[in-house]
Amino acid sequence: MFPGPMASCHVKVKVRGPNKQNYYNRKCDYSVHFQAIVDGNGKFIDIFAGYPGSVHDPRVLRASPLYRLAPLYPPPGYFLLGDGGYPLLERPV
Repeated sequence: MFPGPMASCHVKVKVRGPNKQNYYNRKCDYSVHFQAIVDGNGKFIDIFAGYPGSVHDPRVLRASPLYRLAPLYPPPGYFLLGDGGYPLLERPV
């Protein structure tokens, strides 16, 4: 019913400066995290980007407006599909 697949990917970037190590990801490259959700037709319905590549998927999810601003996550009657990097989270009401 609600969004189909949820996934994150890493967009390679060139980094300079003192915080360069924050962008070094698990695949031994420098990147920025990109999280996206599409509906059953493949249309993007939510995009959240900007966290450094060293940040893990659950932290990106918890910081995203989808998680922080939704009264219930996921909304009743809706499902999110994601890979093993996305934990099953239940927020206290």
